[in-house]
Amino acid sequence: MPAPFVVARRAAGRIEAGRRARLEGMAEEQEARLILRSLARRGIEIEDGLSEARLETVESRWSITIPEELRSILRLGFPRGKDFPDWREAEAQLGEWIDRPIQEVLFGVETNGFWAPSWGPRPTRTEEARRICGERLRAAPPLVPVYRHRFLVCDQTLKRRPVLSVHQTDIIVYGATLREFFRKEFQIQAAQTEQDSDDEEGSLRVSCWSELIELNDAAC
Repeated sequence: MPAPFVVARRAAGRIEAGRRARLEGMAEEQEARLILRSLARRGIEIEDGLSEARLETVESRWSITIPEELRSILRLGFPRGKDFPDWREAEAQLGEWIDRPIQEVLFGVETNGFWAPSWGPRPTRTEEARRICGERLRAAPPLVPVYRHRFLVCDQTLKRRPVLSVHQTDIIVYGATLREFFRKEFQIQAAQTEQDSDDEEGSLRVSCWSELIELNDAAC
């Protein structure tokens, strides 16, 4: 049996971890409210938030795990319009949004001869090249749609998940975090005092997608 002071130390650790989790959750909600208010002031329609049941349905249907920073926004509301995905209805449209980054790269493979070295020798047949590319991208962390051709990396192993801009094979990091993306795209002032550092973008490694970003940088 552990000594009393060991038990007490473990209990204190659990209490502190719970306190930090609650503070982080409150900060995420505060940031989400600020983002939605700022979008509404710009004339963007804001729909009512999604229920946990709806969020779980989306995740199950498309085999994704919506990152908490986006989930906290969707619980409160979500922007609506042709430049935003409809998270509540239009299942076919939402599926197209989720699949769009892969289709963008496949277009580059088919029409521009794009190929990543890590995929091995490029097949002579375009259909086979598309098949290999599709397999590699679907094995990579999914990208969740946010706005136009901006997508949030859906990788729970990353401490900070970047937003990528994907237009065919022109792929760049558009924000080191979702919060930073909204600050840049919509000039939204951060609610939190913590600042996302641009110089961290280079240290973010996302399976498969980082290689495509580097290839795009090399081609510029």
